[in-house]
Amino acid sequence: MPRNYTEQKRRHEIILELIEKNKITSHSTLVKKLNALDIKVTQSSISRDFDELNISKVDGAYKQLLKPANDALIHEIRDFIKSIDNAGSHILLLKTSIGAAQRVAAVIDRLKISQIVGTISGDDTILIATRNQNDQKIISSTLNLH
Repeated sequence: MPRNYTEQKRRHEIILELIEKNKITSHSTLVKKLNALDIKVTQSSISRDFDELNISKVDGAYKQLLKPANDALIHEIRDFIKSIDNAGSHILLLKTSIGAAQRVAAVIDRLKISQIVGTISGDDTILIATRNQNDQKIISSTLNLH
C-alpha cells in the first residue's frame, strides 16, 4: 500500500512535538496521544517512524538524536575523542587527542545539535555548554560516547 507522504510528514512533525513537550516512555502512550489527535497509527508504524526520525529512548523517555546525515561527521571526529564527562549539570568536558580539540569542536558546531548551547575548545579539551543534564545525556548518546 503506497504511503501518503503529506500525512506522514504531518505525523512526523506531531510526533517530534509530542516527544519534546511530554515524557513519552512507551509506544502505546504515543499511539494513544496520536489517536486522541485523530491520527490513527499502530505501534509498528510508530517503530518505523522512530527509525526514520532517529528517535531513541534516552534516560527512560524518547528523544530525537542526530539525523543520519550527520553520521559521517560524527565518524570523522570519533577517533579523536578520548573521553567525555559531566562537569556539573550544564557542561560536558570532552578530552581529545593533542591538537584535535579545535577541529572536533568545529565539527560539533556544524552538527547543529539543538541541545548544545555552545562550545569552547583548547588544544585537547572541549567544553560543551548545555541547558540541563538530560541534554548532556542526549549529546553523549548522539556522539555514541556513553
